[in-house]
Amino acid sequence: MATKETMEDVRSTCECAGIKYCPYQKLIEGMADRVMQQCKCIDVLKQQASKLAGKDIGWDKACELWAEEGYAKAFAEVWAEGLTHRQLCKAIKAKLKEDVCL
Repeated sequence: MATKETMEDVRSTCECAGIKYCPYQKLIEGMADRVMQQCKCIDVLKQQASKLAGKDIGWDKACELWAEEGYAKAFAEVWAEGLTHRQLCKAIKAKLKEDVCL
């Protein structure tokens, strides 16, 4: 079950940040911290890759990139309880040691 801190971190950059009711609240409440943070990191990758492509690449392509470009493996290696998605993205980028989308 997601901790309050993780939910606040993930929602801090959500479109509904600052709004009392979040349509995704019930969905994310049941997620484990690790799953929620990984989804948020994939969302960051999707946003950055979409920006580079000049169009929305979609979730399917973002998940494909996440798995095929080594992000998933790097996430597994750097994951630690209590890290924010920003810290995780920074650690993944450092782990991959290249110009990546995070």
